[in-house]
Amino acid sequence: MIRAAEPGDLEAVVCINNQATKWVGRKDRGFFETYLGLPFFRVLESGGAVEGFLLAMGPEVEYDSRNFLWFRERFESFCYIDRVVVDEALQRSGRGTLLYNDLIGRRGAVPLACEVCIDPLNAESVAFHETFGFRETGVHKLGGKTLRMYLLR
Repeated sequence: MIRAAEPGDLEAVVCINNQATKWVGRKDRGFFETYLGLPFFRVLESGGAVEGFLLAMGPEVEYDSRNFLWFRERFESFCYIDRVVVDEALQRSGRGTLLYNDLIGRRGAVPLACEVCIDPLNAESVAFHETFGFRETGVHKLGGKTLRMYLLR
């Protein structure tokens, strides 16, 4: 079941997020508490356990991520996917696809925006996003990494 994130989910969300710090960066509970209530902070739950989550936001949200700001400087309307993370024991099981399909079904006509690391190469994420039809809209260098900036219209 995919549903809105709730305060009781945050311990699991932090744990799942911090398994993937190489790609999404370490965050604490306070970070996620800030975004509770956003319409696109969603968790995937099975048997009472959070198995993954997706956090996305529009340009009106106060967020200091340089990747988010890159999109805000260039596009008036978008839904920025800040992170989608599935428990590492459950990756490549279709759960990320479920979370993306939920977002795509809820976003309306608003373009989806995200970035994927291409140096170092996150080949699985590149393939995942391009399967959905995301297309490169630019390249952004940040902190020794090169990111491909994607839009899905």
